[in-house]
Amino acid sequence: MLVTLALARVLAEGAAPPPELKQEAVLMIKRVAQVGEVCDSGPDGGVPDGGVPDGGISDAMLPDAGVDPDGGVDPDAGVAPDAGMDAGPMCVPVDGSVITLVVQPRFTTAMGGTRFALLFVTPARPVVQTHDPFVFDELAEVTKPRVEVNRIEVEDPQLGEACDIGGCAPATYEPPPSWDTTFTDAGVPTDGGGEPTIETIGPYEVVRSQPASTVELSAWLDGLGYTYQQEDLDATAPYIARGYTVVALRVAVDRMTTQALSPIALTWPGSELTLPASFGGPMATTTVVYIAADQRYDLEGAYVAFSKRTSNLGYGWLTRNELVLASDSPDEDPGAVAGGGLEKEEVQHVDKYVRIPVRDCGDFSCCPECSSRRGPSPVSFAMMLGVGFWIARKRRPRLRSRRE
Repeated sequence: MLVTLALARVLAEGAAPPPELKQEAVLMIKRVAQVGEVCDSGPDGGVPDGGVPDGGISDAMLPDAGVDPDGGVDPDAGVAPDAGMDAGPMCVPVDGSVITLVVQPRFTTAMGGTRFALLFVTPARPVVQTHDPFVFDELAEVTKPRVEVNRIEVEDPQLGEACDIGGCAPATYEPPPSWDTTFTDAGVPTDGGGEPTIETIGPYEVVRSQPASTVELSAWLDGLGYTYQQEDLDATAPYIARGYTVVALRVAVDRMTTQALSPIALTWPGSELTLPASFGGPMATTTVVYIAADQRYDLEGAYVAFSKRTSNLGYGWLTRNELVLASDSPDEDPGAVAGGGLEKEEVQHVDKYVRIPVRDCGDFSCCPECSSRRGPSPVSFAMMLGVGFWIARKRRPRLRSRRE
């Protein structure tokens, strides 16, 4: 074992020094996507039985589709879909549940750069794609604790005296947390398995294989030029026995650098949200696991810091799980269970002290319906002045009449 991550193993290539890697968060998405298709090949793939009587011209002897029945050739005339040649198989997509795992390790290379591969295991042969480079920054922002500021006003005689006639402060509105992500894949790989082939996906060279044994895996890694140890094969063995696919992502860096890899999304058909924690190694690793699904999902042994619906997508319910990944075998790999519709959001209360002038409003009361510390609003103050002026005008004639 050269280097391990929470869910992957890192193998150097040739004599290149291995990088220093760190993985702080992963994203799992449970959604509905295309998982296959059903095709109808037609009656018999050629001319329907009703088109040619039995014993007549065989399908292999039929002329091209542009031949006119009268013997002439009409180059523009085809064959109507229901009048002769079969238009080909009709395929209908089939949707089902898929799981997407998104990872983005951060790494530091030595002076001369490095070449290495990330080794993953998935329950079925996955689609491999690059993903939004800011996805984990956005997730951290959306799920961080909400801060509520308690404004505490302290009267300071050094600032003089004032009558606060600003009125009631308007209620503030804080929009709910919002996050979503979209995919363009079909949910299943299109190559159908078979021999390992190298594909270029974004900045990576990707190889997928389903070895039948660790002997076959070691021969595969030797052919790719990767340096590995027996413990790497031992970590993969129980997953090979379960029929898992092994995915290798090759990375080449020719200079000293510290940066994050482009996020990688692995998608396979399935419905179980399970992390292959024992594959990375037995060391305890604190990890944040975001789960986007149709409802709240809690990982075994995790602290749930956030769980709310953040979009109207079918997988728009986002849950943040914080846990220590420490698994010795696939039987101990943590799985997620549905937590219903219970929302969770951490709130941090912060007191903010503000110095203000000493309030002195004279004979006017201080807005009892809002706060005993606030004076009347400008409208209320104007109305009180107007009422007082009207009463004074009404009383003046009566005083004159009494004198007379």
